[in-house]
Amino acid sequence: MGISEQWLACGPEGDEILEEARATRLSARRRADEWLLWRLPLSADLDDFESAVLSIAARAAAPALGVWIEDSDYALVVAAMPRGRGPVRVVLRASAAQDYAAGRRFVERLGHRPESLKELAEWARHAPHAASEADLTTARSSDSPLVEDSVIAMLDALQIGLPIEREEAVLQDLVMPIRGRMTVRGRTIDAEELPYEMGIGRGVDDVEFIGIWDRARPGPPVDRFPKDAWLEAQARLLELSGIGGRRRRRSGR
Repeated sequence: MGISEQWLACGPEGDEILEEARATRLSARRRADEWLLWRLPLSADLDDFESAVLSIAARAAAPALGVWIEDSDYALVVAAMPRGRGPVRVVLRASAAQDYAAGRRFVERLGHRPESLKELAEWARHAPHAASEADLTTARSSDSPLVEDSVIAMLDALQIGLPIEREEAVLQDLVMPIRGRMTVRGRTIDAEELPYEMGIGRGVDDVEFIGIWDRARPGPPVDRFPKDAWLEAQARLLELSGIGGRRRRRSGR
């Protein structure tokens, strides 16, 4: 089981365009020039997704970065230069991408070019932080079983993505929610419709963890797991939500 998400990151030039496109803001802006992370309406077609990234960059006359995540197995990164030039394409977990139609098409376009991360590092000169090729390689090499952990590490290297303003105020220690569609035993579930929120948390000891929060009872997480226990955390999220197992509660550890 996993999540499917389509994100786009860009500077303030793209705010109005993304609001028109009915994108959902995922991060908070603390400085006027800071980039925001948005969730795009899910597209079933890779060409439509890539065209949306290029179109937003062209209309905003600013760089943009799109991320396509499918079932937590692989991710596609599309980086557009100002005015929509490009794109730079990077695949995370190319072998897993071969199991999906969109992933196979993307890998074919990429042609397994080893310079793709080098090109992304060149594009990063337009990002909030000019991450090096070594920084991006380290992020892509995350040991997590879920590809979104590698995506978040890459966004961190580029200094894109901040705590969600609304959630930060009510869900204690939440840093980055993990949302989107989850596939469980062939059934697709929208994580935003569940009564519980799963995401990355950070405690007073500054150690990050995977947490589960009760949306109806804001406060500390009702359960938490080490950062490498994604599958266990997902199973617990569904159990608490009454999906795939008996629903029960337990207090946060």
